[in-house]
Amino acid sequence: MLTCVFFIVLVFQRVEILLLKVEQSPLRSTQDALLPLFMAFIAPDLLNHSNIDVKLSLAFCIIELMRITVPEPPYKDGIMKDIFRLTIAAFEMYKHHPSVFLDMETVMISAIEESDDITWDLLSPLLASVKKDQDISCTSFKLGMRVLTRSASKKAHLCKALESMDIVLDNYAPTVVAAICSTGFDVPRLECEKAYD
Repeated sequence: MLTCVFFIVLVFQRVEILLLKVEQSPLRSTQDALLPLFMAFIAPDLLNHSNIDVKLSLAFCIIELMRITVPEPPYKDGIMKDIFRLTIAAFEMYKHHPSVFLDMETVMISAIEESDDITWDLLSPLLASVKKDQDISCTSFKLGMRVLTRSASKKAHLCKALESMDIVLDNYAPTVVAAICSTGFDVPRLECEKAYD
C-alpha cells in the first residue's frame, strides 16, 4: 500500500509542476487536453482517499486547475463542495506554508465569486469550518472565516442563502455571521477568531 501511495503522490507532484506552467484561460486545444485530468481528479477513490499526502497532493493539483480556469469554476457546485471539504480536511491534518494557504483562500474566494448561485453544497463545508463547539483546527477555521468574510461581492447572496436554508446563526462564529450579514453588532469572538486578528 505504501508503494501505491508513494506513486500516486509522485504523479500528482509531477502533474502539479506541469500545471504550474499552463497560463490562465488557455487556448481551447489546451483546455481539451486537460479534460482527462479534470475527470480523473474528481474520481471518488481520489477525493475520498484515506492518505493525507494523497489528499494534499490532489488538492494542490485541483487548485492549479482552478487557477487555470478562473473566472469559470472547473466543476459544478456539488463537486466544488467535495473539493472544499478535501481542502479543509487537508488543512485540519497538515500545517502548510503561508503562501499555500493564501493560494487556497484565493481560489476558494474566486469559486464563490464566480458562482451564479450560492447553494448548500457549496456553502456547507465552509460553514462547518466556522461552526461553534466543533473540534476544528484553528487553521481550518481561519480558512473558512477568511473565505466567507472576504467574498465581498457575494455577501448579500451568502446572507440570503443562510436565511433561506433556515440556518441557526447562533451555531456559527459570531464575527463571521456579522461580517456576512453586516449585522453591525459588537459580538463576542471565539478563541480561534482572536488568534487571527
